[in-house]
Amino acid sequence: MAMIIDPTRLDVPKRSRIKPGTTKYTAIYILLGLYTLFSLTIFSWVVLMSLKANTDVLLYPPWHLPTVWQWGNYRDAWNAGIGTMFKNSILVTTLGTTISVTLSCMAAYPIARIKFRLSQPLLYFFLLGIMIPYMLTAIPLYTRIMSLRQDFDIDSRVILIVLYAVSGFSFNTYIMTGFYKALPYEMEEAAALDGASPFRTFWQIMLPLVRPGIASLAILNFVSLWNEFFYALLFIQDRSQYTVTLGLVYLDQQATYSGKWVVLFASMTLTMVPVLVIFAVLQRQIVRGLTVGAVKG
Repeated sequence: MAMIIDPTRLDVPKRSRIKPGTTKYTAIYILLGLYTLFSLTIFSWVVLMSLKANTDVLLYPPWHLPTVWQWGNYRDAWNAGIGTMFKNSILVTTLGTTISVTLSCMAAYPIARIKFRLSQPLLYFFLLGIMIPYMLTAIPLYTRIMSLRQDFDIDSRVILIVLYAVSGFSFNTYIMTGFYKALPYEMEEAAALDGASPFRTFWQIMLPLVRPGIASLAILNFVSLWNEFFYALLFIQDRSQYTVTLGLVYLDQQATYSGKWVVLFASMTLTMVPVLVIFAVLQRQIVRGLTVGAVKG
């Protein structure tokens, strides 16, 4: 006689949650509120300084309102070179993100959906790539690229696009594998019965179903590469090819000797706008995409 097990009596471990109203709950929200207030204070101060006249920047107290609101500071900052830096950053960030996410979508699909002996070792290989800090590879990478530059005239932006595409490949592949594994195998079987080829199944059926993951990775990669400084500092040699992060350092040095601090603050405000807009509009989609992909791995 088969034994009947009552699922309601099984001792299933429950996820511990912080209950509202407790001391720990209140302390966490107080810390988060203080961090948010600090961030908003710094951002507001930068915006306020960008709208002052150059003679008002050094006046005390630093929180006083401008005598005349100098909206022309943003035009001056754009003409001072931040416009060209914007174009360079958009070029390398967009292409680097597109290439990285596209290759990751194609690489993660066979690892997640095709059963072969090396599928799990490959997944661990990509996980290992996430764990290695990119600073450890900086010296051999710099030596190799400088050696290639002696033989070929390679544009610095091309170098950044390749490096940006490769730098996020391991993380993107690992995340996309989780999204693909969460899909039922019956969908591919139904497509095969209808006569769809493997490529058509991937392109028309499986890929549209993981659009939340693709959107999340695209947003995260774009924000990360937009703020990237290390590779830009190593490989950009021409000032006309500066990205916004490298350009702000140049404007900071220029402001130290020329005293044009309002141009620096206006440039900082302009460079923050794309990231703030992306997070404000698509924050829910980022969280939803990452949590859905982490359900099954």
